[in-house]
Amino acid sequence: MKEQEKELPDRRYERSMNHNYLVLSTYQFFVDVQEESYIERMLLENQIPGLLPVISRHKEGEKQYCYEINSLQSLDRIYEKQEISYEALQKLLAGCIRCFERLEEYLLDGSQVLLLPEYIYLHMDTKEPYFVCYPSYDGDVRKTFQKLVDYLLTKIDHKQEQAVWLAYQVYRYTRNSNYVLGEVKNLLYEAQEMEESVTDRESKSVENSTIMQEDFCNTKLAFSIQDSDSKDFHKNNEGETYCEKESIENEEEEVEPHSWNKNILGALLCTLLALSAGGIIFGARLLKLIPLSQKQEISLYGAIGMSVVAAGIFFVSVLKKWKQDEQIQQLTEEVEDEIEYWNTDVRIVDSGSMPIPNEKKDYVRNVKPMQMATVQQTSELVGETMLLNQETVSERCLKGMVNGKELQIPLVKFPLTIGKLAPFCDVVIPDNTVSRMHARLEERNGQVFISDLNSTNGTVRNGDMLSIHEEVAMEPGDQIMFGRVCLTYC
Repeated sequence: MKEQEKELPDRRYERSMNHNYLVLSTYQFFVDVQEESYIERMLLENQIPGLLPVISRHKEGEKQYCYEINSLQSLDRIYEKQEISYEALQKLLAGCIRCFERLEEYLLDGSQVLLLPEYIYLHMDTKEPYFVCYPSYDGDVRKTFQKLVDYLLTKIDHKQEQAVWLAYQVYRYTRNSNYVLGEVKNLLYEAQEMEESVTDRESKSVENSTIMQEDFCNTKLAFSIQDSDSKDFHKNNEGETYCEKESIENEEEEVEPHSWNKNILGALLCTLLALSAGGIIFGARLLKLIPLSQKQEISLYGAIGMSVVAAGIFFVSVLKKWKQDEQIQQLTEEVEDEIEYWNTDVRIVDSGSMPIPNEKKDYVRNVKPMQMATVQQTSELVGETMLLNQETVSERCLKGMVNGKELQIPLVKFPLTIGKLAPFCDVVIPDNTVSRMHARLEERNGQVFISDLNSTNGTVRNGDMLSIHEEVAMEPGDQIMFGRVCLTYC
């Protein structure tokens, strides 16, 4: 990892009119006499799908590549506090494989692609990934993709079984020294087929239960008609049939069980139905207790056959589910002893706390930094009450008006992301001029710093527009503008 960082170019950001750029540059003394390489010509003359649009320029002895990043955010920024869902993971891996396939069409091997979280950008609406291809970079695609998979393992939502299965399958496959990146598509197809089969089973289960409920209601109505001549039974006061009303009430009160339990229950019901039909035939043929016609007997044989087939399907589903859970558990145990986590510091979000060392033995998957901070802060508050004096710093906040309503943002927990996209922002400002992820607040040594997160309309402090990702210390009384929303730092 350290060897790759030495080869990475200088990175900065620029804002030009309505365009935001990521600028990568390297110093070249004889920049005017050097010719463009084949890779550079392919990138500049073609818009390859999956890559960020790029232009090149020479400035003060530097060769600069400017990548347009409008309405995009880097992978590490988006999932700093959020977990990666199965859909997002699948879209990211599929986009990566698709990008390398497109590069092969232009006779490029993809070794110039920077597969690092800070260089992978996602569209905030579609979550489509876009990659940076830097012509002067020459990396090992297999190793960089392995590092990316390691990072994704620390970010996936472990409550989603499909996300866990897909991530660990890709991880396990990429541990092979001679793995082929394109073969990851097979794992994506397999995960998609599993998802479709689960969806089909659930839809068929709901459909079958609906049909059985309708048959039950029709039978109940038939017996009720024979017992009573009252026509008011068919309609209630709201114009709904009795069965429709009963069905609605049952749907409201019913709690969806786990698919595992539903499959077992379905298998038992089908088995019971087959046994019941067999008992009727046995009683009619041998004991002569029930008179049956030939047509009725054939119908019962057909019911037995369908029940046996349905029970077999349910039992197979239970078996597949059990094997899948066992495989996930086995993969999890194997990976716990092998995985090398991404080299990022995990910090307790508290100004007075020390950073947690990012070692495998100290890494706790299920305990989030914010939760740990809350426990620590609570324990610190239990004790003697501190006397308020002149040296005590009052609670900091941002105050202002948004759409005619007063807004006050307490600055207690850091880092703090401000924007209008609820799942990925700590503070949501409902205004059209505010970007989905607009700005970020951090605290260092008791002072609050603000930076712009590649927003469309920019972040303004006391009339000065901040550069993208430029960190500026705030002072009490500063006027901060997010789009057209003006807040005061107190």
